[in-house]
Amino acid sequence: MEKTTHQNIAKKTHELLLNLAHNDPLTGLLNRRGAINEFAVTKSNLDRVDKFGNYSLVMMDLIGLKSINDNLGYDKGNEILKDSSYAIKSNIRKTDLAVRLGGDEFVLVFFNSNNDGSKKSIEKINNNLPDNAKFCIGYKTFSKDSVFEDNLLEMEKKLDELKKSKPHDGNGRVMGEGVVVQLS
Repeated sequence: MEKTTHQNIAKKTHELLLNLAHNDPLTGLLNRRGAINEFAVTKSNLDRVDKFGNYSLVMMDLIGLKSINDNLGYDKGNEILKDSSYAIKSNIRKTDLAVRLGGDEFVLVFFNSNNDGSKKSIEKINNNLPDNAKFCIGYKTFSKDSVFEDNLLEMEKKLDELKKSKPHDGNGRVMGEGVVVQLS
């Protein structure tokens, strides 16, 4: 009996540590480590049944979080992050991944997707975001044989370039009041 109790405690402790290591504590979304792990698990499971195809990455950067935190307080900034995370998670397929990379940056992974499907998903998310949450969004579809971690880094760099090259003044705005661009 005592051994079972210790095993249960050890198992629950292990699960708690995995959760802390793989999830963002504020939003409940996956973090970078969790995304890399979940991508590998999902890819492996889909490969096993020959169902893994191209995937799309969607990078989302919340516009003006620093200003919100400075002017309205961190509680308001955290509320916007949590509400945005809920809107994102609620408007993607259960098989896709929603990730908070940190600060005001998010990434979504759409499995077996293409740019048209990504655009439709982005529209759905954008239409359900809180009114005070505007994002700069870049998306791109990658081949199933590409390296996820490399693609993630590439997308981060491209979104930074996009933010620098397209000020949030209406240029390139496709929906809502954020900038949405298909990255090449």
